[in-house]
Amino acid sequence: MVKAVAFADDARVVAVARRPNTFASPQTNWAEFDMDDVWHLVTACIRELVWALPDAGAGICAIGVSGNMGGAWLIGADGKPVRSAILWNDGRAADLVNEWRSEGVFDLIFAKSCNAPAPGFTLPVMTWLARNEPATLDRAQHLLFSKDWIRFRLTGEIGTDESDASHVPGDVEARGYSQELFNAVGIPEMKPLLAPVLASGEIVGRVTATAAQATGLTAGTPVITGLADVTAMLTGAGAVTPGSATVILGTSCLNSVTTTSPVFEPHGVGLSFLIPGRRWTRTLSNQTGTLALSWFWREFMQPVRGGQRPDFAEMEEMARTSPLGANGLVFHPYLNSTGLSAPVYEPTARGRLWGLGASHTRADILRSVYEGVALSIADCFESLPASVDTVQLLGGGARSRFWAQMLADSLGRPVAVNQSEEVGALGVGLLAGVATGFWGSLEEALEVSSPRTEPFLPDLDNHERYARVLSVYQFLRRDLAAERALGGTR
Repeated sequence: MVKAVAFADDARVVAVARRPNTFASPQTNWAEFDMDDVWHLVTACIRELVWALPDAGAGICAIGVSGNMGGAWLIGADGKPVRSAILWNDGRAADLVNEWRSEGVFDLIFAKSCNAPAPGFTLPVMTWLARNEPATLDRAQHLLFSKDWIRFRLTGEIGTDESDASHVPGDVEARGYSQELFNAVGIPEMKPLLAPVLASGEIVGRVTATAAQATGLTAGTPVITGLADVTAMLTGAGAVTPGSATVILGTSCLNSVTTTSPVFEPHGVGLSFLIPGRRWTRTLSNQTGTLALSWFWREFMQPVRGGQRPDFAEMEEMARTSPLGANGLVFHPYLNSTGLSAPVYEPTARGRLWGLGASHTRADILRSVYEGVALSIADCFESLPASVDTVQLLGGGARSRFWAQMLADSLGRPVAVNQSEEVGALGVGLLAGVATGFWGSLEEALEVSSPRTEPFLPDLDNHERYARVLSVYQFLRRDLAAERALGGTR
């Protein structure tokens, strides 16, 4: 989805425009965007937004930009794309990552970046291009990320910020690029392509006359560097305070604790996102979140119910008819083609349903899908090296009260559901407001925009029951080597 969001100076959403965006998969496990198509969607959203505002958007004072991380958005000396953008969920470099694991390069990358590289990270993607499309890199002048491409089209300025640079992968201590890692994977010649790392909240350019004509914005409107999508959401949610714990439950799922320095445990898995104010996160990710519900709807309900989109209200109603523990079913939600990434790494792992019998119903299976995702989150939090109290829940899955209570019961901690609108856009909106003097600091901006949350308190009896289910869940996921021996299922 491409979105444009306008905020008032009290951080209230005043208008939103959206356009769906579907990635192309020209080969199995590839994921690409046409970069010009993305820009056209951006301009359409901004034009719609501008005309929804008083005085055709004349009051717009500053612009922040956010976008998905990783991959490679390459442009030539003429500022035009040299190929389609490769996205974070692209799998073409999977064999490279496996090669790095066997050679010890994987451990070096983690030790330097605090990131366990996935195939769609920029370093594997660029290495794949060097081996398979050298002519593409010969034509490239700049390596950008998605937000940087949009900001370049708005301002003509080249650059990125530390939140995106960290996942090249970068140097987690220096909060920038690591030339050592490019040398380690044999592509030192990529260094000249790297965009300068700029402060996330810095005004780096202004809307050009050409961009103004395409978008309806006023030429000269200041534009800040911006943030990668995950960091933008965490910033908008106020998770910049050390000890803040968050779950972003979207298509995939990110489980994070904010820290004052990099944290490398558990070793070899998970991610570290850079947060404004010299903060870090320790993040363990589940590659399957709401994707599990979409899969269940498509395979078990849509053929009977019809309709193009999942009816989540109907699914919840059905799942509630099955008791806690789904009458003995345990579901591993490893449906994504990248397998299991945390708290252990096994890319060949795939989703499994344990304990199925003739007496089980569709409601039992559905309940086990909800519980499987909740248990995968609890599984990650058990391995996060931090003591947390309340967990803030963000993302599309946060709209489910049923799931939020299940998560509180599984974690044994209060879950505060963030009910603010467009939290990711808010993160860069707040930085833009600080840059132009609406607020004196990010902390002041966060006081104005303090998120509305709905608390869900754990039922301690249910938590004890879920603790027993979690122990079974963990026991069953320990023997993933069998999946590797069989070559996985793709």
